[in-house]
Amino acid sequence: MTEWKKIIFYAIIPALIAGAFAIIPKLYDILTNPKAELSYQVTRGPILADRDVQKSIYAIEVRNNGKKPLSGIYSELNTKSNIEAITIYQNTGLAPKINKSTKPYSVSVETLHPSESFSISLMVISKNTAPEINFVIRSKEALGKPFSVVAPDKTNYMDIASSFMAGFSVFVMALVLIARGKKGMSLPLFLDKPHVLFYIAARLGLSEIVEKYELEEGSVTYLRFGDILLAIGLSGDAKKKEKAILGLKTLLLVDQIAERSRKLIERNIKLLEKDDFAPEEIELLKAKVGKISDLPAFRDLVDEYITDPSVFLTKPVDSPNN
Repeated sequence: MTEWKKIIFYAIIPALIAGAFAIIPKLYDILTNPKAELSYQVTRGPILADRDVQKSIYAIEVRNNGKKPLSGIYSELNTKSNIEAITIYQNTGLAPKINKSTKPYSVSVETLHPSESFSISLMVISKNTAPEINFVIRSKEALGKPFSVVAPDKTNYMDIASSFMAGFSVFVMALVLIARGKKGMSLPLFLDKPHVLFYIAARLGLSEIVEKYELEEGSVTYLRFGDILLAIGLSGDAKKKEKAILGLKTLLLVDQIAERSRKLIERNIKLLEKDDFAPEEIELLKAKVGKISDLPAFRDLVDEYITDPSVFLTKPVDSPNN
């Protein structure tokens, strides 16, 4: 064997083989490196008009379509309209957190593993113009992008089912709203709330607060309305204080107030009445709650109480409102 052949056989070829074994795994890692991918899809239901107020239901699905876990997922819901209700559905062990204290509303999740997803459903209300939202989302590893179309043989059938259910839920909710509207029925309970608050304020002679706090648009909760009444009661005007107490007690006739909000409203009554606070009166009001889904009957209940609270409270609990 010549000298050059020995060099090639004993030095160069082993070096090339060693180099190949060192480089190929790196190339494999680069080519097959798990990809971070954060996808979302926004589905809007039909717009329903009620005089000058327009309402629409949105369903937003967020999914980790990549092969790498995502962390620090953060999303924002930007809109000039009012978000009346928002609900989260998830198939991940970490429940998404909603921040509704300030606009824009935000939804965050600590970790989203591959194939995990969650959905956001919300009702958007706007005055005179069609409700619109702008949804943005990101994680530490990737920016959110709208779902891309993939070939059927590469599609995860569970993902198809999830997307179908998100869209189908919007469709069903829209059908319910349309059906109720055609029958002259009230829209769902969270849409009846502005009418309830507006009517209570009007009957108390406090209708000026309606425009100031946008009660018509449904952006004020029962608890927030109770705090508004508390502020009015603490203003120093004796007549307004009396109206505020009556308004707070009228709120306790609403059947759909959450227990936490109900307790805080009772607390506001205590702050205003002080030594005159009567727990037994609160219990009588609880026994006479009315269903706001039947607005005419509920308004009759409010009228009856505001006209003569003493007679109302001593009346036997046999009203069809209860």
